[in-house]
Amino acid sequence: MIPLYNNIGVGALAIIFVLQKAPEKSLPLEKVFLIMPLASHSETIRYLSRKNVSFRCSEELIVKNIDLFINFNARYYDNIVLTTNTIQLLITLEFIKFGEHGIMVKKFLEYNNGMGNRVGQISKASGKIARLLEESSEKLYLNLRVRL
Repeated sequence: MIPLYNNIGVGALAIIFVLQKAPEKSLPLEKVFLIMPLASHSETIRYLSRKNVSFRCSEELIVKNIDLFINFNARYYDNIVLTTNTIQLLITLEFIKFGEHGIMVKKFLEYNNGMGNRVGQISKASGKIARLLEESSEKLYLNLRVRL
């Protein structure tokens, strides 16, 4: 059996964990679409889950770790359907809602060991992902080289 690492369950937890760490517990929709391309990449999550990792801005993170972001555009487009379906599921289950500042978390979750090691790494990295997403959408999409 081939393990399915990037499924709707992992996507849902990644989105919730990042939203919980975001200012005002919400993010604009265009930033939510950046979560899964980050969370679905094992090397990026392994790096961002380390306690000693820090960065001041997206440029610094990307320049120091270009190998983690070289294929970000492809990952972005590979995750559009998964992210869309995950958002729909989370709205239906009333974990998130559309609010004044975009998508807002309604129900909070904490990581537990039963969720698995991969989700544990995503949980550890969620604060850094939320911090990265504090930059303007325009700057993030430009620095991550997402072609719209």
